Amino acid sequence: MLGHPVYWAGARSGTTYELTQTADGRIYIRYLPKGVRVGDQHANYLIVATYPVRNAYRAVQTAAKEKGAETFGIANGGKALVNSSAPTNVYFAYPRSDYQVEVFDPHPGRARSLVSSGKIRPLGS
Repeated sequence: MLGHPVYWAGARSGTTYELTQTADGRIYIRYLPKGVRVGDQHANYLIVATYPVRNAYRAVQTAAKEKGAETFGIANGGKALVNSSAPTNVYFAYPRSDYQVEVFDPHPGRARSLVSSGKIRPLGS
């Protein structure tokens, strides 16, 4: 048992889920379409990652000061961040949380849509 939330984008028909946990506690859930094998080396698929980050909300606020950064509010008082230099990646965190979430989708704008719509949620919720 991990003892902390792990975020994902929910169940998807015809999808294989690849879960990776690194030694430093990062957890990645990769959504592999039908026909793509676990371990595929391409980064062309939706990935939802949960990272241990002390004061994660503050880390998002700090990153928001970078050139090209844009923030937007999400449910439950969270703050999300997308940077024009990497529109395929969105980061978010909640106040008083030590976990930051990154959503990657190879199609620019799709990660933002998933985050802003509330579809990125903890497993089991």
